[in-house]
Amino acid sequence: MKRRKFVTLGAATLGALPVMGLGSFGNFNNEAPPVRPAWLIELIHLNDKNIEPLKSRQVTDATSKNFGGLWDGDEITSPQTTVGFIAVAAPALSWGINC
Repeated sequence: MKRRKFVTLGAATLGALPVMGLGSFGNFNNEAPPVRPAWLIELIHLNDKNIEPLKSRQVTDATSKNFGGLWDGDEITSPQTTVGFIAVAAPALSWGINC
């Protein structure tokens, strides 16, 4: 397998794990999902509140070269602001299921 294809496939697989979970790759877990304690549910809801302000800073103009990026405080799109959004949104995807 070519190195570039291997890296792309590996990155896509690792990126999908928080969303899909390991249980989607086989019959690893036949048990009922654990009951989340109240403090964890509260943290999940607090994290979810952080997503809306970030979404309001996202570039939604499809014709813009910055489409999908996020403005920082100086109205410049940068990889750091996008990574910040991913860092907040990824736990929301994986923790927020069945909450």
